[in-house]
Amino acid sequence: MVKFLDSIFGENMAREAGEGHEFVELDWDSAATGEKLVFRTIDVERYVDVDKVVDSLRDKRSIILMRIKTKMANDKTEVRRAIRRVQKSVYAVGGDIIGLSEEMILVTPPIVKIERDKESAKKIEEVKSQLKAES
Repeated sequence: MVKFLDSIFGENMAREAGEGHEFVELDWDSAATGEKLVFRTIDVERYVDVDKVVDSLRDKRSIILMRIKTKMANDKTEVRRAIRRVQKSVYAVGGDIIGLSEEMILVTPPIVKIERDKESAKKIEEVKSQLKAES
């Protein structure tokens, strides 16, 4: 293994990976961090499946990967309606939401922040303002 690291990174990198270095052990117990977060994947095939996303979001401990299935993706109006409902719920609980692709959306609880560049953050604030105005 060391020879393999030598060939890729050079001799210094292989030495760094070896003995003599201290490692910090992180305490990931639930006692140290509170309750554990739950990562859920929820398939959205119909508009009513959005209820599962909203219900999971309400516990404020779930990170949700929402996957829009082909059946629903064919109806763009239905997709927009579903995403709008999830957005309103996310902003109501103080969470965050980001599109990873046309089929996948990541929804996080208030204790998880999605970092964005300034331009994207500005667009999110505009959407939040629009949603508040609609309510």
